[in-house]
Amino acid sequence: MTDAELLTCIRSLAGNYRWSWHTPTRQLFVKADPAGMHAARNSPWAWLRRVGEGGAVDAFRKAELESAVVVESLALRTELDRPFAETAPKVAYFCFEFGIHETLPIYAGGLGILAGDHLKACSDAGVDCVAFGLFYPEGYLAQGLDAQGRQVADIAAIDRADQPMRKLPEGVVVGMPGGAVHADVYELRVGRTRLYLLDTDNERNTDPALRALCRRLYGGDPTVRIRQEILLGIGGIRLLQRLGLGDRVLHLNEGHCAFALAEAVRLEEVRSKDRAAAVASVRARSVFTTHTPVPAGHDRFDAVLASEHLTAAFGGESEFVDFVQRHGFESGTSPGSVCMTVLALELTGRCNGVSAIHGRVSREMWHRPIGHVTNGVHVPTWVAPQVVALTSNSSLAEVGAVRLQLRRRLVRHVRERLLAMPAQNRTGNPDLLGDECLTIGFARRFAPYKRATLLLGAVERLAKLLTDSARPMQILYAGKAHPADKNGQELIRLVIEAVRDPRFGGRVHFVPDYDMEMGRLLVQGCDIWLNTPRRPLEASGTSGQKAGMNGCLNVSVPDGWWPESYDGHNGWVIGADVGEVDAATQDAKDLHSMLDVLEKEVIPTFYGGEQPGRGDGWLSRVRRSMETVTLAFSAERMIGDYTRDYYLPAYKTIAAPQK
Repeated sequence: MTDAELLTCIRSLAGNYRWSWHTPTRQLFVKADPAGMHAARNSPWAWLRRVGEGGAVDAFRKAELESAVVVESLALRTELDRPFAETAPKVAYFCFEFGIHETLPIYAGGLGILAGDHLKACSDAGVDCVAFGLFYPEGYLAQGLDAQGRQVADIAAIDRADQPMRKLPEGVVVGMPGGAVHADVYELRVGRTRLYLLDTDNERNTDPALRALCRRLYGGDPTVRIRQEILLGIGGIRLLQRLGLGDRVLHLNEGHCAFALAEAVRLEEVRSKDRAAAVASVRARSVFTTHTPVPAGHDRFDAVLASEHLTAAFGGESEFVDFVQRHGFESGTSPGSVCMTVLALELTGRCNGVSAIHGRVSREMWHRPIGHVTNGVHVPTWVAPQVVALTSNSSLAEVGAVRLQLRRRLVRHVRERLLAMPAQNRTGNPDLLGDECLTIGFARRFAPYKRATLLLGAVERLAKLLTDSARPMQILYAGKAHPADKNGQELIRLVIEAVRDPRFGGRVHFVPDYDMEMGRLLVQGCDIWLNTPRRPLEASGTSGQKAGMNGCLNVSVPDGWWPESYDGHNGWVIGADVGEVDAATQDAKDLHSMLDVLEKEVIPTFYGGEQPGRGDGWLSRVRRSMETVTLAFSAERMIGDYTRDYYLPAYKTIAAPQK
């Protein structure tokens, strides 16, 4: 094999994000250069850029991996060339953020992680999906912490050259007040799925505000937000048409994308010359997924802001602007204002929440016929290979050995992150992390309704549990607060106070700069996954699904996905008897219930064998969690639900789908 042929195989594997979940591909690069891949954060493309083409060829030849690379590249090519089924629906998926891999930080939390899992699962399932989002060169935020425990938001800069992205020859132009915004378009391959990201950081945007429009995810004021949403929605639909991808089901993942429906109606009206028919057509082929029962999670724009931006975006078509504003009008607000969720509900024929409870709450919230598809997670991305290798014939001892291995790996990585911090800013004591200590994980966005500090509300009782020398417990916190969310940032500061409180004996730790990499380590290595949102504000809660699949047992309030899974033997419910009460009463009852469950059930069960976490009572629950959560809450099941109940019925309404 020539160097050129070998390099072609290497580049083909590195150039498709399938490596982010395809273990054999990733392991090939690790075997070729373990240290180099570690430095590149396990991104084959970033590694290839660092070592150069010659260095990559030399590394694979030295490791005698030429044949293995050929086999894997041929397998990838076969997968990519496999035609989609004639009956498979064609889908265009829109989302404001995507979590594909930690080296591409254009995600903030669960919405983006779900979107990334959705694309991967579509690829696996053979669903013909193309996706549209925005490229944020400064990412979301890199989290630092000062000596007082306050969050410091830094730039999570993304080097385009480190990403396997292909810039398309032509971009997208969308009108804005004062001038048009020009967006470059990058194509990313996520297995068989194609993701298109619009990027405004280019020289054609001479207005600095337009060039910086997509600088950072969830940054800026309402003007920045409406411009980003216009670019994604209207620009995304125009790009879909320009690429000649045919008539597709339009799936909007949250209301940020609702302007896509308006543009789709406009284009359909141009074709049919009939507004009512255009609206009916778009409604019939559209799917809208709403994700939050928290009112602040739904974007709303005042009448003046909406009018001036929509007028510019739609080329001065004032009558059509009025149409959009009418369909985005939320009862009780001023005429002309636009609620993006209302606009999406008005122009979509099929709507869903993301769990059974959330579907019910959404129907009550919006007074619309909203169904539900319970979220699922992409198993190959989130479940440890050691867990995947277990079978129904594996003994409890083998299950226990895997759990110990994963906990030890987690502790090692947390220790490394803490040691990398300046000593005066350190948010945990690396020397007090225990390999065989009951480990509780609480990792998610620090939004106030998630009640990160609830467990810290009974200091003396918690301190007794943490510092018990015979049966110790440790807590690992992780998560970011939005730079504008002062309440969320205050919760982080309070957690850091607990980290440094001598009464807790150094058993509370905060892991900085939570990302997908640390998320995988936590859901795989913790023993307990704590979930304490104020009910009914947790739409789904996919981190608990990831944990449960790995044998990390959920201790959760009965909200989101958990009531659909809990069977009395695969984890624990807390606060089950708390009815409709005020927030303070709910907090007090949930705290008491949580401590009771930890003290009387979790701790005795974990320490019930000869070794911590190795007794039959504990491991039988671990196995039960793996068995009950993995199939029922996988992204594979989720995509099956969407395809059967939403995509196929919507796709059948399209008059002449392209084959």
